[in-house]
Amino acid sequence: MGDFIRPAAVLLIICTVIGGALAATYSATKDIIAEGQAGKADDAKAEVLGLADSFVAVDEDEVAALVNAGSYPMVTEVYEGLSEDGSSVGYVATAVTKGYGGDILVLVGVGADMVISGVRIISHTETAGLGGNATKPAFYTQYDNKSAETTLRAVKGETSKANEISAISGATITSRAVTEAVNEAAYVIGELMR
Repeated sequence: MGDFIRPAAVLLIICTVIGGALAATYSATKDIIAEGQAGKADDAKAEVLGLADSFVAVDEDEVAALVNAGSYPMVTEVYEGLSEDGSSVGYVATAVTKGYGGDILVLVGVGADMVISGVRIISHTETAGLGGNATKPAFYTQYDNKSAETTLRAVKGETSKANEISAISGATITSRAVTEAVNEAAYVIGELMR
C-alpha cells in the first residue's frame, strides 16, 4: 500500500503546482490578450470604414429594436465610425450568417453617403479552396462602392447589373450567405442613418 500512496502524493503535488502556474499565467496575460483582440477588431473596422478615426458601439437596445422590427437577425453589433473631430463618417456592422460549412462572421462598413465602403470575412468554417475563397479580395471587394440602399444578389457567372455580385465558382451557398449578411447589415445601418 505504501508503494501506491507515495507516487500518488507526488503526482498530486506536481499537478497542484502546474495547475497553480497555469492559473497565474492566465491571470497575468488575460488583459493583454483581451487588448490584442480588441486591437484586431478595431483594425478590421478601420479596413471596412477607412475614414473613421475611432469607433463607438451603438446602444444594444437600439440595434436589437431595429433587428427585430425588420426581422434581420443576422446583425449582432453596430459601431459608429467617428472622424477626428467627432463627426459621424458611417457605421460598421457585424453579421453572422449560415454558410455551407457553418457560421460566417461578416463585417460590413457603410459610409455616411450610404455606399458600402468595405466587407471582410472575420471567421468562417467553409471548405478551403471553395467557400474559403470568400476571404480573398477577388470576392469581397465586389461589394465596395455598391449602394447600401440596393438589395444585392449573388449570381453564377458574369454580372450584368449593378446590384449583382459574381458568386465564387463551386461555392454559391457561401456567396449567397455573405451577400445576405451584407444586405441585412446595410439595412440596419441605413435605418440608423435615417
